[in-house]
Amino acid sequence: MAHLWRHAIPTMFHKTERALQRPLQSLSVEIISQLALRSQLYSYLIYLSIGTAFQLNVEPPPEFLRGESDWGPKRRAAEEQMARAYWRCSVEVIGSRYGFGQNLPAAAPAEFRIDERRLAALSPKAAEDASARYWQKLRQVWVLPQVWEKHYQWSTSWFGKSLLGHA
Repeated sequence: MAHLWRHAIPTMFHKTERALQRPLQSLSVEIISQLALRSQLYSYLIYLSIGTAFQLNVEPPPEFLRGESDWGPKRRAAEEQMARAYWRCSVEVIGSRYGFGQNLPAAAPAEFRIDERRLAALSPKAAEDASARYWQKLRQVWVLPQVWEKHYQWSTSWFGKSLLGHA
């Protein structure tokens, strides 16, 4: 009889121990799968929230600054200052209105202007010609990838758009 108890008691404890482990194992599997699911969800939300944005380089490209070969040194200097002023306007105003990859209109918008003091030495016709000339130069360089800087930014605008899309 003692022999039976020696064998029965450890077996009984072993079965109880295994019975207790099964719920813990299934619970830990459930927890791990929940954590994995949440991790995937958070990764996807982060992926959706990091977007790319393109912005014009602060420094104008050489093609935009290049003047006519028959201009004298004084005219070249004045034109370079004017070109830089028009480029600043392009970065600050035009770049936010028309994005990377968009076509610019044939005619310059009213916002494409520079400080009147820079144009004071020019006749109204010459100032209008300068604006048209730099607008055409901007249209030529606008499509060049090297005039754009790529940035990554955090944006959850997709969330509002997806809610509005499903409404």
